[in-house]
Amino acid sequence: MTRRMSDPAFRAAQLQELYAAHVKPVNKLVDELRVGPDGWMPHVAPLHGGTEARLLLLASDPGPAPADPYQALLSIEDDTARAARLGALLRMAGVDPGETLPWCAFPWYAEHPPAAGDVKAGVEPLRRLVLLLERLEVVVLLGPPAERSWRMLTSTHPFDVPPVQVLATRDTEDDAFAGTKAQRKRWREEQALVFLEAGRLLHGAS
Repeated sequence: MTRRMSDPAFRAAQLQELYAAHVKPVNKLVDELRVGPDGWMPHVAPLHGGTEARLLLLASDPGPAPADPYQALLSIEDDTARAARLGALLRMAGVDPGETLPWCAFPWYAEHPPAAGDVKAGVEPLRRLVLLLERLEVVVLLGPPAERSWRMLTSTHPFDVPPVQVLATRDTEDDAFAGTKAQRKRWREEQALVFLEAGRLLHGAS
């Protein structure tokens, strides 16, 4: 299933579990970051793995704030094409959402792609997040801002980054695939291979 956040009952159930044990440390971190100077940001949906996650999905930013940011959740079940594509890639690779945790290089809502200063501002939150993920094995970087963020994290805080496998691909949003039909086909195939590799790294399947 995809876009389950469009179902008010499903969203309400997720909101009720925001501080379930596995995701409480992550969403308490979000609560702290919300009171800073950079603005509002979404909690992470408890359908994901929280501190038990083995796969970190690092995108660029959550995009612009929705009409009701208090009800918004960062999730592959969000009611957007970007989230639906990400969910489809995980299913294709045999990766359960409960094994994953979505996050962003610039975790606050943004009206434009993150600039260099935005990515730098997101490094400390990312460092704090990674320290919570004791089972982390694989990181998938979704787009250039995510790649820059991870490079900055590993260069400035090398002792806080666990020995993980790092894979990089495009973001799943439409703008990341602006090109000819042939280019888009090739890029989609390349992205699928990245997620298949992530699944192989997690589960050992060929």
